[in-house]
Amino acid sequence: MASNSRDYSFLDHDLFLDERGRIYFVLGHFQPPAKIISLLKYVPDSRGTWVHRETGKRYLRSYWHQGMDAVKGSDELGIKQDDSRFKSWMVHDEVFDASFLEVPRQVITKHLIPEKRMMELLEKDPSYQDPVERKVVSIVNTLVKTVNGFQGSLENIGITGSILWRGHSSRSDINLNVYGRDCCNQVFRELLHAGNQELSGTISVKQKSFNDFGKITVPAGGDIRLNRKPKLFMKDFAPGIQLRWCLRENEFPLTYGEEFFREIGFGSYKVRIIDDTYSIFYPALLLVESVDEWCNVCRILVYDTRYIRLFRKGDVVTISGLLQRIDKGDACQLLIGSRAFSSREGVMFHEISTCGD
Repeated sequence: MASNSRDYSFLDHDLFLDERGRIYFVLGHFQPPAKIISLLKYVPDSRGTWVHRETGKRYLRSYWHQGMDAVKGSDELGIKQDDSRFKSWMVHDEVFDASFLEVPRQVITKHLIPEKRMMELLEKDPSYQDPVERKVVSIVNTLVKTVNGFQGSLENIGITGSILWRGHSSRSDINLNVYGRDCCNQVFRELLHAGNQELSGTISVKQKSFNDFGKITVPAGGDIRLNRKPKLFMKDFAPGIQLRWCLRENEFPLTYGEEFFREIGFGSYKVRIIDDTYSIFYPALLLVESVDEWCNVCRILVYDTRYIRLFRKGDVVTISGLLQRIDKGDACQLLIGSRAFSSREGVMFHEISTCGD
């Protein structure tokens, strides 16, 4: 591997390969120091329909959806591998009732970095760009020109997915990473303010609605502003365009493995959101103060993607999840996304903040 520091800093939505050429997807920014929590996404296989554009090698893909479906698909493909070491990397988490891959860093043979690939595309002679690459460049140039959060800079944008490892085709989604806590929050809010409108003659921003999510309760006549996921669309381009929000190294206020938790049980707690700085990332972190004095909930850690991006500073909500006592002191955190309680989790909004929208 190369020697610069970003090669050793594995960020959310990076890709990497092991010695068998299997391609993994880094899952989240909350990572242990010597391993990478990840999903196995592609494996070399002559039956595969994903083809590397330079080597011609074929790959099978493990999953097609986000959330626990992705974990399940990754596991199913992984256990078919005739590799005892691979199986030893699968760690079962009792809270999530699922196995996650924790790949040792020393077995990683190649680290694919989204920002580097993005700069390569931007610097590539247009006559050598394929149609998908040209669309990526067009979208990114439009964002930089029209969204003030980028301030004319390209250093905070990367390209991941099949385009990153050069296995893309005309059916491939375009998955853009935006980097840095402050940049992500500013760009996210500016795209929300942009609403359903065109950024250029061919590229538009639209808001994805959460109205079909039945476990959110709002006050009668209240406007919860459920359109909290800005998405990009390009004329005459059917595949999706995803914007993914990525923290850089050491930007998340918690350090993996430094705290331990004791489960208290499932419950519903009324809290006020006092800090939503990390509400758009995965996992999301919300600092809160308890409205019910009898329970000292200080934060909410969110692993369920349905609840990410939903909350704002000033919102008062009753939220149901798994209560855990933090080993340092008497404070508690509420965990959203545990497998055992997912069917019972939900949110009731009492007061809706207009801040930040």
